[in-house]
Amino acid sequence: MSINNPEPVASVLRSAAAAKPLWLEVSGTSMGGAIVSGDTVLVIPSPRPRRGEVWAFCNAEASIVVHRSRGPRRGGWLFEGDAVGRADPVISSSWLIGRVVSIRHGEVARHVGGRDRALGMMGIAARRARRALRRGVRRITQRSDRAGRNT
Repeated sequence: MSINNPEPVASVLRSAAAAKPLWLEVSGTSMGGAIVSGDTVLVIPSPRPRRGEVWAFCNAEASIVVHRSRGPRRGGWLFEGDAVGRADPVISSSWLIGRVVSIRHGEVARHVGGRDRALGMMGIAARRARRALRRGVRRITQRSDRAGRNT
């Protein structure tokens, strides 16, 4: 069965997070080493995503996604997995579940705070720097190839 509207799912999960601690199990590799498949994350209600925070939300297929906020965009919020390299489609505010404040890996839980936000933003900056470097290398290679053909 396919759900075409993620709002009811997100609403129920938001309410659950407001009532008591909401631990969600995650799967996948989109958050790199920050959150690995099989971890559980503690989600709490929060007014709005701040850049660099990790959030749980529903995507268009009503699946739960845990990614880092890249900030507000027209029509909603932009998120990206630390290991993905490209942003998700813009997420409506009504699809947000809550902010991830703790990650439990086995028996060990750790708080998600400012250091994690800074590391996530460094990851985004590092990917941008790598892309710029690859573009520069491509340009130099193309110029060198053209120069070699002209001799």
